[in-house]
Amino acid sequence: MALRTVSRKIGSKLLPRFCPASLLHSHATSFGFKEVREEEKSQMVGNVFSNVASNYDTMNDLMSAGLHRLWKDRLVSKLNPFPGMNHLDVAGGTGDVAFRILDSINSIKHRALLNVLEDDLQEETKVYVCDINSNMLNVGKKRALQRGLGEDKSLL
Repeated sequence: MALRTVSRKIGSKLLPRFCPASLLHSHATSFGFKEVREEEKSQMVGNVFSNVASNYDTMNDLMSAGLHRLWKDRLVSKLNPFPGMNHLDVAGGTGDVAFRILDSINSIKHRALLNVLEDDLQEETKVYVCDINSNMLNVGKKRALQRGLGEDKSLL
């Protein structure tokens, strides 16, 4: 009985030092191949996105072998966007999904709503892009300008 009590006391003091799972209870988490404090991880993740923002789309092409483009096309297809729609693209920094939504709406307008209050419907359509990382949003704004969407009141 005494041996059990002693072993529990020793075990409760030693186990947290040798067991990696105990690190999680000390508010540590993994980042890549190392353990970091939870408070540091969000800043580290933010730094990664800030550093890769200008190459984010190329990086996605390489890592997914271009499949991310098919996923985004499929997403927009399932959304079935329409003129007058409001859409919020969360974590949409570079604008890929937002641009696809606007392209889809504009192609619908030209096919099905030719000459039917196009400007009014365009004004009612709003695609909001938000991202916690300002560098990603800046890349998205630059891409919008390159696509001629700088003055588009539908893209916010």
